[in-house]
Amino acid sequence: MVLIVMMACSEGQLEESGWSEPVTDEIVDLTGDEDGFCSLTRGGNVSCWGTGEVAPYVPVEQGFTTVSRVNGIACGSRPDGGECWGEYAAEFDPGVELDHELLEMYGGFSGCGYRDGVASCWGQSGDYGINIEMEDAAKLLAVGTKIVCLLGRDGQFECQSATEDGAFMAELPRYATDLSSWELGACSTGDAGLQCVGLMPGPAVVQPPIGAMATRVAMDPAGGTSGCVIVDTEIQCWGHPDPESGPEPAGEFKLIEYGAGGRTTCAVTLDDEIECFGSTAGWTVWP
Repeated sequence: MVLIVMMACSEGQLEESGWSEPVTDEIVDLTGDEDGFCSLTRGGNVSCWGTGEVAPYVPVEQGFTTVSRVNGIACGSRPDGGECWGEYAAEFDPGVELDHELLEMYGGFSGCGYRDGVASCWGQSGDYGINIEMEDAAKLLAVGTKIVCLLGRDGQFECQSATEDGAFMAELPRYATDLSSWELGACSTGDAGLQCVGLMPGPAVVQPPIGAMATRVAMDPAGGTSGCVIVDTEIQCWGHPDPESGPEPAGEFKLIEYGAGGRTTCAVTLDDEIECFGSTAGWTVWP
């Protein structure tokens, strides 16, 4: 099943749902969990879709620098402070001001933020005192609860681990165009093509196309047993556990994100349209 998400709403839809109308400009990031996804545009506008209370909400006050979602909660950061919304947002208090350049949340209502060259964490990772310094980071990854990685705009990435659990990251090439990780592994793209560490072995597990010259990679954060890459603007996926997950949509794509649990994947075309494929049972809300 492939669903094309057009970034526009009719006047009737706006009145019925109470959404603010999203501004259609260049999409620069996607974030997703098992209930849905949010997109962020270069102009700082966020739109969310899927199921649950997090889905139909488009913040009236936009201007976000980053957005992340997990466990039915989405949070966006602004220079003057951000906000969270969703089914459990009233119970969620990160205990920090959401004024980060980069933000990444993960299970257990924990997360990390990057600001002024330093990534710091709250929740479980915060308890381990993880802080990474990087002058110009392009992407922040919170891998499990004991390891955090920053991907620099120059392609180099740095990781910090509270224990030896993060030692596997040292096996990847030190420069990458994209990184995607899960609790005990990660995949990167770069000059050496797709490279992965921590994959689950065994003949029953579909392995990723190691060496493929991918520009983007998105792994299932729930366990790393499935994922997708973009190679020459085309999507290639492997290991989908859901029988409704294929085939992958045809077209030219620039971004891709995997929802937790491997049920749904969303991607952004070169024309900034969003296409989602996989199991979208119960997904009644679209921007």
